[in-house]
Amino acid sequence: MSDYERYFRARVDPAVHGYIAGAAADGITQRENRSAFDRVKIMPRALADISAATACTTLLGETLGYPILIAPMA
Repeated sequence: MSDYERYFRARVDPAVHGYIAGAAADGITQRENRSAFDRVKIMPRALADISAATACTTLLGETLGYPILIAPMA
């Protein structure tokens, strides 16, 4: 289990975690998504000026305070 998942699990209702963490049918999409996420590498930049850094982004003309989204699901 990743650090992100442990953090998430500790902060949400168990039913919410079960719903989001669960896989449908044979779990192929879940495994592919995990594989794709594991390929993302965050490269730290030493001595970079981050005094004006922000996580804000724009999506479809809307400004978002952070670039993390969960798609509609049910």
